[in-house]
Amino acid sequence: MATMLMVEEAPISADDALSTRPGPGLGSPNSTVRFDAIYRKVHPEVLRFIARRLIPPDFTRAEEIAHDTFTQLWQRKDNLPKDLGETRAWLFTVARNFLIKSNARGFRSRELSVQISDEAFGFIPDPVDRIGAQGLRIDLAAAWRQLTPAEQEIISLTYWDELSSTEAGKVLGISDRAYRIRLHRTRAKLKKLLEL
Repeated sequence: MATMLMVEEAPISADDALSTRPGPGLGSPNSTVRFDAIYRKVHPEVLRFIARRLIPPDFTRAEEIAHDTFTQLWQRKDNLPKDLGETRAWLFTVARNFLIKSNARGFRSRELSVQISDEAFGFIPDPVDRIGAQGLRIDLAAAWRQLTPAEQEIISLTYWDELSSTEAGKVLGISDRAYRIRLHRTRAKLKKLLEL
């Protein structure tokens, strides 16, 4: 059962605040509820997105970039997409741009390397399977390092960030078709690297 939240005179449920149906934008009387709902739902995802791209890992810096990203969300509350998926893609794009701008090495490229770890796989193997899983992680880590930063980002947007082709394309500034083509090529390359 959805929890009802009151904002001014109009009630809105937390589920409605995150609805992908057209509804009130963040500039409406229910904007605070919608912002809060988006923040609660998407902040952990944005933080993980940022943390995977910070080399060396720096949780404080990741939090700062996430804060700047959500500040942008609040400042643009009148012009945001109504769809949660589009809003997620917009937030990832903003976070990605902050990462590129804040890169201390003076990145000229718009490519970001993506780190992988045991947690990224979403499982911890049973003791019996640990040796086989460890071999798989070593193989994947070695193959991952052979991918370009652009290829790493293509894979991570789909599999770790769980964006659709349309959303991932928006994050990278390319069409969904171009994204699908790059994803297909990158998966084929990764598969070939794993078979070596």
